[in-house]
Amino acid sequence: AHKGSVRWQIEVQGVPAHTSKPHLGVNAISGMAKVILALNEHGENLASRTQPLVSPPTLTISLIEGGLELTTVPPSCRIWVDRRLVPGERPEQALAEVENILQGLRDREDIKVRSLLPALEDPAPDSAESSKIASVAAQACADIAGTGTYIGVPYGTDASQLSLAGIPCIVLGPGSIDRAHTNNEFIELDQLEMCVQIYRQIMLSY
Repeated sequence: AHKGSVRWQIEVQGVPAHTSKPHLGVNAISGMAKVILALNEHGENLASRTQPLVSPPTLTISLIEGGLELTTVPPSCRIWVDRRLVPGERPEQALAEVENILQGLRDREDIKVRSLLPALEDPAPDSAESSKIASVAAQACADIAGTGTYIGVPYGTDASQLSLAGIPCIVLGPGSIDRAHTNNEFIELDQLEMCVQIYRQIMLSY
């Protein structure tokens, strides 16, 4: 099992004005700052949702853009939200929770904020632990690497989409997710060579 995701943009609309008279405008970046604080609090609350195979769901604001130029009150600001789903969660559920937060900000703070949909959706696949491919792979790992334990992982893979077609999926490969997307991403050669042997045994045993 691994996490799924739903990713989308949120936009705050302001009113442009010259920065010498900012009271004549509405600063979209200032409004977005309140949105970000509310979403960060929601993300912290997600940590209480435990799941047996994977770590709790998360919410990350990963991109932000706003403003036109230095002397103009920003008329708009956008963020990208990356919400990681655990098995059993649905994208529409995560979107609805955030919409409730945004509606509260509209009501309390008079912020013109909206989600830009449709979102990019990758559901969290259910565990394929009982499938033939999982048992064959576990045996190959035990024979060659000395361990064949089933675990869940926090990242996502193409298994999100393949599982929608009813294909039992496992995630098996060399390297560590802790090194992924870093400046010095690498895979140790001995892990790569061991993984080739595991793949070979899986193909011959299936």
